Amino acid sequence: MDVLRLSFDGLEESEKEIFLHIACFFNPSMEKYVKNVLNCCGFHADIGLRVLIDKSLISIDESFSSLKEESISMHGLLEELGRKIVQENSSKEPRKWSRLWLETQVDNVMLEKMERRVEAILLKKKTLNKDDEKKVMIVEHLSKMRHLRLLIIWSHVNTSGSLNCLSNELRYVEWSEYPFKYLPSSFQPNQLVELILKSSSIEQLWEDKKYLRNLRNLDLSHSKNLIKMPHFGEFPNLERLDLEGCIKLVQIDPSIGLLTKLVYLNLKDCKHIISLLSNIFGLSCLDDLNIYVLQSKEFECKCITFPINDILPHVALPFLISHSHNTQKFVPFLA
Repeated sequence: MDVLRLSFDGLEESEKEIFLHIACFFNPSMEKYVKNVLNCCGFHADIGLRVLIDKSLISIDESFSSLKEESISMHGLLEELGRKIVQENSSKEPRKWSRLWLETQVDNVMLEKMERRVEAILLKKKTLNKDDEKKVMIVEHLSKMRHLRLLIIWSHVNTSGSLNCLSNELRYVEWSEYPFKYLPSSFQPNQLVELILKSSSIEQLWEDKKYLRNLRNLDLSHSKNLIKMPHFGEFPNLERLDLEGCIKLVQIDPSIGLLTKLVYLNLKDCKHIISLLSNIFGLSCLDDLNIYVLQSKEFECKCITFPINDILPHVALPFLISHSHNTQKFVPFLA
């Protein structure tokens, strides 16, 4: 273990941070996913990962999944070293409790009054046995972690309590089944790059106005209680918007036309949208559009996915596509 520690100590600071992220959270994980999270957190993932590969601290392998994507993995002894560094108690080691990956660790941090040191959390359920069912994360603890930059909570993690605030230093948030109607009103995440709240209980993101100039990806897919989206001018640099399965959403605000950098828009299974302005088709960067056609007695409802630039030259706007008895037709979609 001492030899491995020497290898770690020889890394640059940013490389050490990437090493610890992989050891605590991402061993093993899809390379594309890890790179994206690391980049969102301000690391130069391509450079850092290459250094770790060259020093034989991680490896890139073809994934065992059906997707056949490459995955990042780390030897068990190196993972043990990384986690030990994060948990060890030393006056010379400022990384104590910088990363948390178990619900019990969240409680320990609060007992030791070390919440100010926490920078990253990833909680997931590896098993679903009786002991796991008893473990609960008290979400009020998150309100006291003012320097949190990365928050990932995957499904099947039990939570309790209310969420009054979140760190304004957050850069990446992924919380499956987020259990609240809104994000905290005091949450001003000016550095946030990605916000992923799949299958959440959210009704609308927030009640007041925000300005998230760094937000690039917003995913609220399958949030079945979502009824309203904020003014899109609040995140002018958004590139990806996923609202698939938001069945209570009835309108897309015309301010969507302000999203001049939007390349991906998914409205699949948004069955009750009753108006969609032609502003959508004025988005010059939009490459992929996935829509659910307006329901009517005349036309069969069907979801259509297509590269938008292939269809726009042939459509008098505002029109969408519908299918009726295997015949493709263009039908007006009223604004």
